[in-house]
Amino acid sequence: MHLLIVILLLPILVWGIASDAMLYREILEGLFPHKKIIKVYVDDKNKAKVLQETGLFVQLVPHPDEADLLILSEKRRIDTNKPIFAGTYRIMTLYPKRSIGGFYWKKGRPTLIFIQSSLQRFHFRLPKKFEKYVE
Repeated sequence: MHLLIVILLLPILVWGIASDAMLYREILEGLFPHKKIIKVYVDDKNKAKVLQETGLFVQLVPHPDEADLLILSEKRRIDTNKPIFAGTYRIMTLYPKRSIGGFYWKKGRPTLIFIQSSLQRFHFRLPKKFEKYVE
């Protein structure tokens, strides 16, 4: 019985990781279209795994000041002025000037948002497919 449950749930879990990886791939390619290696600081091990599944040359760096982009899910003391892509709504509110957007789950639904003023501050241009998510 346990084996049957695992067999039924495994494709759902794998699809979830794969779909998140595809979304992050499109976001990172859109933010950094000319970079061959994108340096990312991430504070969530699950998101780190997802980023490694993107198929991009994402280099996970151990310190925020080494990164092109920070992907944060928890409040951290960050002593750098790097752009932040939030993993929770709370992170977006804690770092309003540095948060360029976020991807998180709210009330059981995925939420993708980009913040126009922060995108401009960091000189990012998004592909047209993401324009509907810009506030």
